[in-house]
Amino acid sequence: MILIKHHQDINGLYNISSNPISKFDLLKIFNDKFKLNVIIEENSSIYSNKNLISDLFYTKIGIKQPDWIDLIRSEEHTSELQSRLHLVCR
Repeated sequence: MILIKHHQDINGLYNISSNPISKFDLLKIFNDKFKLNVIIEENSSIYSNKNLISDLFYTKIGIKQPDWIDLIRSEEHTSELQSRLHLVCR
């Protein structure tokens, strides 16, 4: 809501992403952060670059593009809060 309030001149469709990362590396980070203990094997025989380029969005709103570690840390915090809320609401 803050973004909408402070940037009412922005309209249209924008890609919103973080720095490019491979699916393998992203899965490893989630596996470590959430202690999933899943075995993840890299398949280097397949290559597909589906990176979103969100430079225009971040330039227009004037903030730094977030890092994947920061985004996952934020998700980890949100997940913990949701779990606590679920226990309270039972």
